[in-house]
Amino acid sequence: MAPFPDNAYVASLVSYRPSTLNRRWAAGIAVLLLALFFVTLFYNDIQFPALPQFLLMHATTVFILETLTALILISQFHLTGKPYLLVLASGYLTAGAFAILQPLVFPGVFAGVELFDTGLNAALWIWVFWHFAFPLYVLSAVVVSQNAGWKIQRPWRATIFVLLMTVMLVAIGFYLAVFDEEGLPVIMRDAFNFSNVWDAGVAQALIATHVTALLGLFVLTRLRTIVFLWLAIAMLASTLDTLGNMLVTERYTLGWFSARLSSFVASAAVLGSLMAELHLLYKVGWLEKSRMQFHAEMDALTRLPNRRAFDSYFLEEAKRSDRSQTPLALALVDIDHFKRVNDRYGHATGDIVLQHVASILRRHLNRPSDFVARWGGEEFAILMSGNSLEGANYVLERLRHDIERSACETAKGAVSLTVSVGLAKAVIHDDGDIDNLMEHADQALYQAKHSGRNRICLSTLETAA
Repeated sequence: MAPFPDNAYVASLVSYRPSTLNRRWAAGIAVLLLALFFVTLFYNDIQFPALPQFLLMHATTVFILETLTALILISQFHLTGKPYLLVLASGYLTAGAFAILQPLVFPGVFAGVELFDTGLNAALWIWVFWHFAFPLYVLSAVVVSQNAGWKIQRPWRATIFVLLMTVMLVAIGFYLAVFDEEGLPVIMRDAFNFSNVWDAGVAQALIATHVTALLGLFVLTRLRTIVFLWLAIAMLASTLDTLGNMLVTERYTLGWFSARLSSFVASAAVLGSLMAELHLLYKVGWLEKSRMQFHAEMDALTRLPNRRAFDSYFLEEAKRSDRSQTPLALALVDIDHFKRVNDRYGHATGDIVLQHVASILRRHLNRPSDFVARWGGEEFAILMSGNSLEGANYVLERLRHDIERSACETAKGAVSLTVSVGLAKAVIHDDGDIDNLMEHADQALYQAKHSGRNRICLSTLETAA
C-alpha cells in the first residue's frame, strides 16, 4: 500500500502533540525510574533468591514487547510514509532479537548449561550489541525525522530491505560474540564482574551513546509529538538499565532486578503509547460509525427516525411478534391539507408545521414499546407493540385531538392543523403478514382522508389475525 499523498492528513502519533496529561504521565514515570535508580545505588547489593529462569522470562518478554512495537511502527510507516518510523522499527527489532538470543548462551538458563559452548563473555557481548544498537537506531531515526520532505515511494521494498539488513546485523553480532574468539576482547570470564568492561572502554562508550541519543531526542525533536515523548522515556529507561548493569556485582540483587525493570520500561514505553493510540482510533471509529448510523437513520428536520430506521425496527418487532404471539398495531398519520400550508405560507412554515406535529407525536407516544418515524413528506408512521386495537385507538384519538386544538405558532401567524390516521393490528407470522399490515393501515388512512379527514379509521385486519 502506498503512503498517503503529501496533502493528506493522517491522524497518528506522528502528528499528535502530547497533551498535558501525556506529559504528566511521562514525567511521573521518569521520576519513578530515577528515584528507583538512586535508591538502588545505596542498596545495590541486597540479595534475593536465585531465579535462573527469570533471565529467559525477561528476554522473552522484552522480545515480545520490542517486536510488537516494531510491527506497529512499520504499520505507521506504511500509513504515513515517514522513513524515520521504519528506522525506529528496525532498532526495536534488532534489540528484541539480541534480547532473545542472550539466554541461548548464558550459563545456567537451560538445565545448568548454555546451548552454545561459550561463557559469560559471549552473553555479555550480545548484551553490549543490544544496548549499543538501540540508542544508535534511535539517534538515526531522530536525524532522519528532521528531513520532513523525505518520502519513500515504495514502502514495501524499503521494509523488506531494512528487515534483511536487521537480520544480517544481528547474525554478524551473534557470530562475533559466540564463534569468533579472536575478534572480540574478553570483557567477562566466569565471575560476574564488570571491571573489564570499564577497563576496555566499552561501558563508557555505551553510556556516551545513550546520553547522546537522549540529548538528540530533546534537542532535535523538542518532544513535539507523543511518539518522541515516549521514546525519550524509553531512552531514559535504557540508559538507567545500562548504568545499573554496569554497577551490579552479583545477579539477583536489588540493583540487578532494578536494571531488568528499567529494561522492561524501555521496551514497553513506546508500545504503550501506540496501544493507547489504537484504543483512541478504535473509539473514534466507533463514534464515527455511530454518528453516521444516526444521521443515516434520522430525519434531520423533525429529529424523528426516518423510513429506513422504521423498516429496520419493524422487521425486528415482527420477529418478536411471531415468537411471543404479541400483536403489533401500525398507524399511519397524515397532516390534512399540508400542500395548502406550503402554498399559502411557504415551505419554511411547512417545515415548522412538521416539527410541531413531530413534537406532539413524541409527547403522546413515549412508551419504550412505541416507535414513531417520519414516513415521508407529511406522513408519519407509528408502531405500538402489545396494545389492543381499542387501546391504540384511544392513544391516537388523544393525539389527534391535541393536534386539532393546538395551533402551530409561526412567524406568519398561527396555523390550525388536523390529521387523518389509519390504524391496523395483527400478529406477524411471516413477511406476507408485514405487507398485509402495511396495506391495511394504508387503506385505513385512505378511508379516513376520503371520509372527511380529521379522524381515525380502523382496519378489519384485526379480525383476520
